[in-house]
Amino acid sequence: MQNNYESLELGQFIPLHYHYNMLNDPHRMKGFKQAIDWVVKPGAKVLELGGGTGVQSFFAAQKAQKVYCVERNPELVEAARKLIEKNTNGDKIDVIQADAMHYLPPEPVDIVICEMLH
Repeated sequence: MQNNYESLELGQFIPLHYHYNMLNDPHRMKGFKQAIDWVVKPGAKVLELGGGTGVQSFFAAQKAQKVYCVERNPELVEAARKLIEKNTNGDKIDVIQADAMHYLPPEPVDIVICEMLH
């Protein structure tokens, strides 16, 4: 029996408006920001798998030297790029449209962030 990752997918992309609903939850966002602030040290290299709108990559970039934000949904990739280009430290973040199951960063990283919704 062959492994077929495509057949193991757990559904379609989460619609963008659900991501915005989650971003509007202050308790959720505060918790993520505090956790990222605690684990990301100055100069760290960070990989975020399933980066969504890029907000957690944005949090990480406040301390990190480099952040790789990997998202496969083209609509979310576009949203992440818009968020990042409008904010400070955007030059530290690469938003990559790719499948997190198959992506390898171009260099070793110190921290991996992953909060996939399905």
